Amino acid sequence: MASIYKNTEIQLALDTGVNLSGADRVEIHYQKPDKTTGEWLGTANDTFVIYNVQEGDLDVVGRWFFQAVAYINGRVNKGEIAYYPVEDPLKLT
Repeated sequence: MASIYKNTEIQLALDTGVNLSGADRVEIHYQKPDKTTGEWLGTANDTFVIYNVQEGDLDVVGRWFFQAVAYINGRVNKGEIAYYPVEDPLKLT
C-alpha cells in the first residue's frame, strides 16, 4: 500500500461501488492514529467520493482510517473502511 505524507495536498478518492448521482451530500469520515475523528465534505463523481486534502489536514503520523458516507433520500450509506499510513517526509540536510 502506498504511503502518503504528513501535511501534503493530495486528492483522496474512495470508490463506493454505488452511483452517487442522487446523493444529497457526500463526506469522507476519518479516524486519526490518536483516535480523533472528523469528516470532510466531499464531492460525488460517479461512484467516487472525492476530497482534496489540504495542507494541515493530515497532521498526525501513523495509520489513518477513511470511510465514504453518502446521504441519499434520507438514508445514510457507508462504504468500506480504507486505511493508509501517513508518514513524515524525508528531511534532507
